[in-house]
Amino acid sequence: MSRGRLLACLYFLVNAVLAERANAQFSSWHPKNFARGDRGLTENGVGDGGDETTSGEADAVDREQPLGAPWLESERGAGFTPPKTTPAEQKSCGCLAGVNDYDLYPESDFWTTTPLPEPSTLNGALEAASSRSKVALVMMTNAGEVDLVDNFLCSLRMFGVNKYLIFATDSVALAMLRERGYHAWDGETTVGKGLDKSDSNFRTNSWKQLTRAKMKVAKQVLQSGHHMFFSDVDVVALENFLPSLVSESQKSPQWLLDWDGKRTGKKEANTGFYFMRAEKGSIDLLTKATLQQKKMPAKDDQQLINAVMTSGQRNYMPRPKFANGCYLRNVGKSTDLVKKGVAAVHVNCAVSKLMKHKLMCNMGLWFCANVPEGGNPRPTFGGRCKPGYGMERFRGYNSSASLTAVGKVGEGLVERS
Repeated sequence: MSRGRLLACLYFLVNAVLAERANAQFSSWHPKNFARGDRGLTENGVGDGGDETTSGEADAVDREQPLGAPWLESERGAGFTPPKTTPAEQKSCGCLAGVNDYDLYPESDFWTTTPLPEPSTLNGALEAASSRSKVALVMMTNAGEVDLVDNFLCSLRMFGVNKYLIFATDSVALAMLRERGYHAWDGETTVGKGLDKSDSNFRTNSWKQLTRAKMKVAKQVLQSGHHMFFSDVDVVALENFLPSLVSESQKSPQWLLDWDGKRTGKKEANTGFYFMRAEKGSIDLLTKATLQQKKMPAKDDQQLINAVMTSGQRNYMPRPKFANGCYLRNVGKSTDLVKKGVAAVHVNCAVSKLMKHKLMCNMGLWFCANVPEGGNPRPTFGGRCKPGYGMERFRGYNSSASLTAVGKVGEGLVERS
């Protein structure tokens, strides 16, 4: 055998061993294991149900399961309660915390135990989706980004957030969101018609037009008297960060820090993840940024807002609790995110949705059971975006615990080596 062939064989064997180890490492907290057992609650709020599986048997079974949601059906009759969801959501995402799983958490500011009403006015929709202190989680999307919406909402429901309002910038997106059972509003009445319906790459003209439309949405929400946490849809939650974020945000606005961590790197406010109170200063900031478009017509919303922002409005969320996509490049794997206390990640610093998919798959940030198109993770992860990487918060969980128990960080968890 030639030296070249020998090296090729060794390379193949090493990658096969790495893939096997990766699969074994993650199979103990595969979503199939997480959902195994009764998801109901006992008197003390902790779920009872399925027994622990032996690691060897579970590993083999996990790798044999299809990557989509069909394994949900295969476990019927085995003490497993499938998520309560819509056919469209199961087909597109297959999240373990279903759209209609209202009993997973008790009623709270950001969780409703009953379906939200469908008001005929925007103010009514915001009232239904907001907390007692009038804080609303607001998003905006077109049809090309709905798969990212699926993943973000899945991660939110896992940790006890099912109250929000999504502005759809086109009729196709609105139909897709409502078919899935999401809380959506016709955003064309706010941003106008004619925006791109497809996924737009970073810094293209169509992408800039979409980002500038976000300022119109944010301003209308604030003018309605609602405080707002605005989030892009390429975000992943690793805990319910909203209560602490709101209580700690005495200074408004609060921005995600956009910075790559390098000394020479530019620091600026990230307009894809921020909190604003319904105050004159915040509304004036958005008004000034909108007017700035005349002087800077080729700029996006982040560039415009940073250009007119005062020093007193540059209040940043703690890092790395709230991390951006550039930060992801400086950590090795999803376990590092957990160790560093990351609560949410905005997966920016990627020029296309394909790159976002790959980054999310590789970093353990894909919560949907169904694999995104173009995920194609590294060979060390078995060459695929295995469902459940996103649940690193649940690594080492007690598989007999319910969503409610493990959804609260540190409760119901049993650390394993």
